Amino acid sequence: MRAPEIACRSLFGAVFRVESAMPGLAEAVAKRLPPSEAPEGKVARPGRTYRVESRDAERRWDVFRGPRKPVEATGLDQAAEHVVSDLERYVARRSADFVFVHSGAVAWKGRAILLPGRSFAGKSALVAALLAEGADYLSDEFAVVDARGRVHPYARPLGLRRADGLVERVPPEAIGARVSGPVPAGLVASLRFRRGARFETVAATPGEALLLLLVQTLEVRRRLTAASALLRAVVTSAPAIRGVRGEATEAARRLLDLFGL
Repeated sequence: MRAPEIACRSLFGAVFRVESAMPGLAEAVAKRLPPSEAPEGKVARPGRTYRVESRDAERRWDVFRGPRKPVEATGLDQAAEHVVSDLERYVARRSADFVFVHSGAVAWKGRAILLPGRSFAGKSALVAALLAEGADYLSDEFAVVDARGRVHPYARPLGLRRADGLVERVPPEAIGARVSGPVPAGLVASLRFRRGARFETVAATPGEALLLLLVQTLEVRRRLTAASALLRAVVTSAPAIRGVRGEATEAARRLLDLFGL
């Protein structure tokens, strides 16, 4: 039997360990996360351990996620997604200092533009278009917000959809972008993508903006009071808009025009 590959890393203070007989899993997990460091010294007991074991000759795999029951994976990408999805929830749940909001985020003129939205809602394409206009990268998946309303980078490689429909992981530096932060929030923009639509927005009240952010907050049911308190620092200091957008390049330019609101 092949000896398992073992990797131990730290992400926002959470130490996790990956043990896998699946070749390349540690690298596949790393490609889906922001840069993380190996913890200093010997770790007696990581906060979260992931173990991937071969199930049968058909190359199905069992992915063990901490104390939870294992789930099946049929390949490298699926196994890595199982690990990363659980890890992100674990990090969000145990973090007393931050909330993790499903949101694209870029920095422009020293302030953050937040683009809350569910996964596969086009955040990455809009973030990439903003980077092409000169914005700095924070994240295409999570806005990590602290108690002062500052947005910290969650600078994982961008997940950009190719013409064939597959998602390619692209480091921000590969497209000429730089990572910055933390920066104070400057604008919350909740934009639904509709093919062929014109860019149309209306102002959102602080209460509406808070709800838009809470709906997209990871582990919000467990941390509603704390998340509400932290996110109020965002909505009381930054204007908010909601609306519809079409093509990402036009939307990015319109957003930057609106940034002075």
